[in-house]
Amino acid sequence: MIPNKLKYFKPVTVDRKIVTGEFVNIKTGGNAPISRFGHTMAYLPVNNSILIAGGRNDELCKTNITPLLNDLHLFLLDQKVWI
Repeated sequence: MIPNKLKYFKPVTVDRKIVTGEFVNIKTGGNAPISRFGHTMAYLPVNNSILIAGGRNDELCKTNITPLLNDLHLFLLDQKVWI
């Protein structure tokens, strides 16, 4: 499983076109959700946040009956904090 690290893409533009860029780690507060795939993610402009719902984590299969996740996590972009 890929480590759970949140990054953002910092583009370099020339004439309003992206020519290159890099992924930069974001230092966050709060408890980040476990690594997952097959989840849903949505941007909420009302409070400038990202909502992550559900997904799957096959490592949980070893301890739980199912690897499916039934949870919600909110990341506040301005404060860089997980709720």
